[in-house]
Amino acid sequence: MIEYVIGGLAFIIGLFGWLLHGATNNRMKDRDEELENWSGVYDVKREADNRLANDAERRRLREKYNNDA
Repeated sequence: MIEYVIGGLAFIIGLFGWLLHGATNNRMKDRDEELENWSGVYDVKREADNRLANDAERRRLREKYNNDA
């Protein structure tokens, strides 16, 4: 009789773990998709930072946008 109780508890714990894993997996997929959408923004920012590391490029852009106003 005790074997059935232990087996039932093990089944319930396993089922709960399986459901929890499924919920976590879906949430992680949604998060990965959201981060993938933002990767282009980060690429543009990184490229702009790299271009502005050059003093001549920084001065050229500053003059261009300050003179247009």
